[in-house]
Amino acid sequence: MQVNKIKGILFFLALVAGAAKADVPQFGDFDIQKSSGPFAHALSLTDQQKMFSEKWQRIMQRELKKSVNFAGHYRVYLSWNGELPKECGDARWVCGWILDKHTGEIVSTLPEFNGNASYFSYNDNGTPKPDEFAPIFYPDSTMLWIAGSNIPAKGEGDDRCAIITYNFKSNKFIPVFRGECEVDHGDDPNYQDKGDPE
Repeated sequence: MQVNKIKGILFFLALVAGAAKADVPQFGDFDIQKSSGPFAHALSLTDQQKMFSEKWQRIMQRELKKSVNFAGHYRVYLSWNGELPKECGDARWVCGWILDKHTGEIVSTLPEFNGNASYFSYNDNGTPKPDEFAPIFYPDSTMLWIAGSNIPAKGEGDDRCAIITYNFKSNKFIPVFRGECEVDHGDDPNYQDKGDPE
């Protein structure tokens, strides 16, 4: 997990350097004070969440006990590489949930991107190296930064790489910036810029 975060940060820095001219939001633009509690000790699940696997419920309970890692009093949990097949799918799918440490509620999934709230961690889009799904977030900011490719929920259509930043407000992700990843298309005569990623 730490390796993925380091890789994500390096990926983020490379993309921000290429997109600086586009007024990319900064984490400091969305500062929030990190809470020190009191925090809930037990999950407060909805009826639908009670139908999720026992493994998912154990993981969420374990995550609730860990420190704040997002937006002041929340904990983001990311499931990688088919860890939770019932909730997320298998293979290289990534899913995520946002836990409110004050209430014990799971208040959100990762935001929907390209019609899908599950992300595919690698996707060959014609570049020599596939684009890795890279989320970045901090305990003292309400901003979530995501870059990478995502297959639509129906498995067809546009799956190019995009950068999207969100502000997490009232338990909802509000998009604040969208841009295309810096991709070298070389001399590809078939490449056409498709505009906005959504």
